[in-house]
Amino acid sequence: NVASVPTTVKQAPLPNLQVSDISAPVSGLAGRSVQLSWTITNTGNLAASGSWSEQVFLSGDTVAGADTLLGTFYYSSNSLAPGASVTRTEQVTLPGFITGDRWVVVRTDAGNALVELNEADNTTVDNVAFNVEAALTLAITPTSVGETAGANAATATVTRAGETTSVLEVFLSS
Repeated sequence: NVASVPTTVKQAPLPNLQVSDISAPVSGLAGRSVQLSWTITNTGNLAASGSWSEQVFLSGDTVAGADTLLGTFYYSSNSLAPGASVTRTEQVTLPGFITGDRWVVVRTDAGNALVELNEADNTTVDNVAFNVEAALTLAITPTSVGETAGANAATATVTRAGETTSVLEVFLSS
């Protein structure tokens, strides 16, 4: 005896987190902090609940992968209904020895804490380049010197962040 019965299989409802609206300043200085923001939207058909992490990277191109990690941020007690979104704002420190155009990359649910409809759409590269400029810091000690202190009363340290292949000239005058 052989019999067949038609069966319909439906996918279980699941959340799906996606990154959008990455916002960065036009430029920042190498080795310094900048504020970034991005939006996480649940495009799935079930609430995204629980804790997960999000990572921010700096990329030398518009493709995610082999990028420099700027920070990992943990968010607990999340509850995003289907269609709901939340905007994150965080401070990150730029690497000290790079300059030029870079792209911010954000990955949500970086540790795969949630089972989602599509795990492949958790990473987004900003569509606008972010310019990392070289930075120069001058530290003088002590911070004040009396007029009769003499020729060697203070010392200065110049610290250079960013591209180091070109000549750097520093001129000081009183």
